[in-house]
Amino acid sequence: MAVAGYSWKSNQYGLTVDTVAEFHIVSPNGTEIVVTKADEDLWFALKGIVTKFTLKLYPQTNVWGASLVFEGELADAAKAAFVKYLSRPHDHKAVQLGHFMYINGSVSFGLSLFYDGPEPPMGLYDELLNLTSTTTTIFQGTFTDFMSTQVSPKYKRVYSNGIPMSRYTEPIMKAYTNEIKFWGDRLSQYDNRVSLFYILEPFEPDFLTHGEPSAYPPDRSLAVFPSLVYVSWTNASADVYMADAVRLSAASLVEAAIQDGQDLEDAATYVNYAIFGTPLERMYGKHLERLRRIRKKYDPEDVMGLAGGWKF
Repeated sequence: MAVAGYSWKSNQYGLTVDTVAEFHIVSPNGTEIVVTKADEDLWFALKGIVTKFTLKLYPQTNVWGASLVFEGELADAAKAAFVKYLSRPHDHKAVQLGHFMYINGSVSFGLSLFYDGPEPPMGLYDELLNLTSTTTTIFQGTFTDFMSTQVSPKYKRVYSNGIPMSRYTEPIMKAYTNEIKFWGDRLSQYDNRVSLFYILEPFEPDFLTHGEPSAYPPDRSLAVFPSLVYVSWTNASADVYMADAVRLSAASLVEAAIQDGQDLEDAATYVNYAIFGTPLERMYGKHLERLRRIRKKYDPEDVMGLAGGWKF
């Protein structure tokens, strides 16, 4: 099932699924099919084993990036500057992420800045780069080399969960600040090596307009950003507590956003971030019934049901 795909280029080109020209699949009955836009149902809700993607390509120059970490009182100024920066429209080649981090009992805030070009226009990131930070790292080079700097540490046990958001305001940043401190301290009681992250992934408001209707997202008129909570630990006996934490924390932050005026009652949770057990309705919304009809049409024997994951 196609699950979208957010990237550093989503402001410019939409989701990864929006750049697909055709799929080669093996259907559940063993037939090989080349799927294009002419195959309305399969294009909307891919059903089968994909053996080949044909994607649209775009020219790629060198890119620019920066990573900033703020500890202690420095984090407050950084969070305020981040909110102010996001309140204005920006160059669609620019992407900026926020990170709340709880590691070894300490809380910090970070920014990841990206520009899809050799260097950002003069002044684009000045208000963020001029902040006093604990550490600042600047990158200039190929996109491939940039991506190699984004590899996450390998953890033995990990859970994540999606947190749909449509904007980041001071009350929302305060809610994140409270959540990471509360859950970091609480989960440390079950595993003193726990690490907890909240990753904020804002895009420009029109980033979903580059593509056509697809299984996800169920509503492209609502620009929902795919934020997430991510926890890692080592003690197997803590598994159930970690799962409960990412569920409860995500729900708490969505409720805080609703109280802050965001229209998230029917907002979809990003499929790739959703924790196991998330209801299909929370991910596919109004598209769920159509997806079930397509499953029955192309997989009447439920061959794909033998695999893991969510069941339609």
